[in-house]
Amino acid sequence: MKYGILLVSLLISFLAFSSAGSSFAQENATTVPAALPGADSGMSVATSEPDVLWLWGDVVSVDTDKNEIVVKYLDYESDTEKEITVGVNDKTVYENIKFLGELKAQDTVSIDYSAADGKNTAKNISVEKPEGMEPAKEEAATNETPDVQAVPLPSVTPPEAKSDEAVKSQPPAQP
Repeated sequence: MKYGILLVSLLISFLAFSSAGSSFAQENATTVPAALPGADSGMSVATSEPDVLWLWGDVVSVDTDKNEIVVKYLDYESDTEKEITVGVNDKTVYENIKFLGELKAQDTVSIDYSAADGKNTAKNISVEKPEGMEPAKEEAATNETPDVQAVPLPSVTPPEAKSDEAVKSQPPAQP
């Protein structure tokens, strides 16, 4: 009889806790507002600024008159190489170069850009420099050897060369 009551109470408590847990796990349904009329699909609703996109590739050509560069990159979705034209403006930030004219074909670049009104505009252009291609220091360029003066070191007798008497005459070390 005791086992029957215990079994029934355990079954009731199990059902109570299992149904209570699932009711707490449910979330209230939220509605997502429809896109605003006239909003471009590449535009962020909150800021009304184009989303920032990223690409990494090799420069094919640089047109400083039009302030544009053409970059060959790998499209990860189609697994094919493509070319893209990216415009540059006065708000573009450069890394490892100072201006667009320093960029040349076959440079490897990482570009953050935005696409709006059918035009790609660079926000940030970072040129990757190969390792070991540090700019030469002025000292190396002048091939001057700095003046170094030799300083004589004091002579030291190695411990093996000391006589047994010299070692015995030294007082013992204090702990």
